[in-house]
Amino acid sequence: MNSFKDIAYKILKEAGKPLHSKEITKIALERGWLKTAGKTPEATMNAQLIVDIKAKGILCN
Repeated sequence: MNSFKDIAYKILKEAGKPLHSKEITKIALERGWLKTAGKTPEATMNAQLIVDIKAKGILCN
């Protein structure tokens, strides 16, 4: 299974523009790329992306 970050990368690369984590999650769920038993996949996606951004020291304005 792909990680939330891998899925987000694929979606953002295809979109060619910034997307909110809620949009990324919605697209992933619609395509069946994201399988989760959690009640808040949007929150999980957001948390995974924030952790990665902080770990790499990347800031977005």
